[in-house]
Amino acid sequence: MDGVVAFKTLIGALFLFWFMSVVLMTQKTMSNNRMGVREAGMLWMKALFVVLFVVIILTINFK
Repeated sequence: MDGVVAFKTLIGALFLFWFMSVVLMTQKTMSNNRMGVREAGMLWMKALFVVLFVVIILTINFK
């Protein structure tokens, strides 16, 4: 059971890191005026949706 918890934590941390990098990337492009607030918001919502989707899949698989 400990291995499963460690695996879930690793996957969760990886996706959280990926989500944060997406946010930082969009903020950088926004400060360079290459991206509007709407586009950045859409990107963040997509990234958040993917993270939530993965968390739901992991909780269903390892109950």
